[in-house]
Amino acid sequence: MVKIGVIGCGGMGTYHAKTIRGMEGVQLVGVADTIGAKAEALAAELEVAAHTDFHDLLPQADGFMICTPPFARVDVVVDCARAGKHIFVEKPIALDLGAADQMLEAV
Repeated sequence: MVKIGVIGCGGMGTYHAKTIRGMEGVQLVGVADTIGAKAEALAAELEVAAHTDFHDLLPQADGFMICTPPFARVDVVVDCARAGKHIFVEKPIALDLGAADQMLEAV
């Protein structure tokens, strides 16, 4: 069983979390968003843990679907990479080449 967490509970994060929840051989272990109400609402709907700090979710998952806005993505990707996690990033990966290069280097 592959354990996946979703970081970012907006439109795309919600879509991906629901998709992951329905996949065979995959367990959605939790969701995270800096806006607690978003994380809590999605977590309640999907019966998983809610977090406002994605770092709390890191030990629970093998990989992450990162659905934060591109301007708020670099640190999330870098921290997930440093934790040795598999990373799936919503597009666009970044708003500029420098940010994309930081993420690629971390991975």
